[in-house]
Amino acid sequence: MLVGLVGVILWREGTGSMTSLLFCEGCLAVIILFLWIFYRNVVKPAKILKQASGLMSGMDFSSRVRTTGQPDMDEVIGVFNKMLMHLSEQRLRVREINEMLDIMISVMPTGVIITESNGCLVHVNPSAAKFLEIENPRCYKGHNLLEIRHRLAVMLKDMEEGKVTVVRINGTKLYRCFSYRFFNMGVPHIFYIIEEMTKDIMEVQRRSYRKVLRVISHEVNNTMAGLNATLEILEQDLADTLDNDMQQSIASLLIRNRAVVKFISSLADTARIPEPERKSFNLLPLLSDLTSQMQVIWSESGVAFEMDDYAPGDSLMLNADMSQIQQVLLNVMKNAAESVEGDGIVRIEPDLANMRLTISDNGRPITREVADQLFTPFFTTKPNGQGIGLMMVGEILDNHGYGYSLATSDTDGLTRFTIAFAQ
Repeated sequence: MLVGLVGVILWREGTGSMTSLLFCEGCLAVIILFLWIFYRNVVKPAKILKQASGLMSGMDFSSRVRTTGQPDMDEVIGVFNKMLMHLSEQRLRVREINEMLDIMISVMPTGVIITESNGCLVHVNPSAAKFLEIENPRCYKGHNLLEIRHRLAVMLKDMEEGKVTVVRINGTKLYRCFSYRFFNMGVPHIFYIIEEMTKDIMEVQRRSYRKVLRVISHEVNNTMAGLNATLEILEQDLADTLDNDMQQSIASLLIRNRAVVKFISSLADTARIPEPERKSFNLLPLLSDLTSQMQVIWSESGVAFEMDDYAPGDSLMLNADMSQIQQVLLNVMKNAAESVEGDGIVRIEPDLANMRLTISDNGRPITREVADQLFTPFFTTKPNGQGIGLMMVGEILDNHGYGYSLATSDTDGLTRFTIAFAQ
């Protein structure tokens, strides 16, 4: 409007009048002043508001909005900058907390698994990966929990939420598991916590049965010693006066009593397994000798012992108690041979690269019910078994710090006892 007014005045008055010229210059000054005020009060605040909107939409909380020189607008900008500073501090604090939680979860011995409500994996920490026997948990991210071929994964999926569940895997591992449901960004997730209780429970069991065995061994040996002495006196001094039935009864009692004493002594021996005297030795020659010995013993029963070939320069070096490891191998090979009905094969498979040893057989499979009781003190499936063989094997391997498992494969039906020498 001002520009139009100046144009009309110039058209009517002409260009030679000093008054018209001064009036036009005054109008131009007013126009410039108006444009400056318009920019300062309207255009610049609009640009600043657009800049602030861009900072918020871009989640850029580290930048700040410049002041305009207007008290009212600068007050709003000051509040906005304080809000940005607060959001920036909160974001930094949340990031620090998340990083701290990530570090804690990655190094903690407790297994942590986070899944979506449909079972798809979101996070698996290293301890949980170790429990589930998976090498690279990132490969399973986005996959269903049941795609992990491990019994513990199946147990977790079927576990009731909010309830503590104790899971025993193959009789060798005991876990206490929790599951909780939580929401993240409105999406439901399930949080699993896995605590290994194997060492604690095993130690409590060993302390208990050691105490019981000491009491039983003392009482039974004292009683049997007096009873056997009396029976031997009767057998020697009254042999002429006793009939054959009585003599056979005394002889049977002596045999039975000596068997009981031997049984109690063997139990007491398992309660006093000494600490391993570690020495460095090559396991391969020992395996070869034991395989040959067991082949001679079990050849008449139709059981064949086979060992994978290895080169003369190969070695599987252990820093362990050689006599105790030998006892473990003999016990495992004997159990494998006894599980074979008729013709069968017991195969010894050393894995030099991964420091593992597998003893497999094609005998009777281990059922799920039996697998949960393996390595439990005094548990046995043999008619005349004592339930101390695997108990002794487990304790020796635990003392050495070696991992072990005993299970029947669903794929080929073979039963495998695996020892992991490298932890």
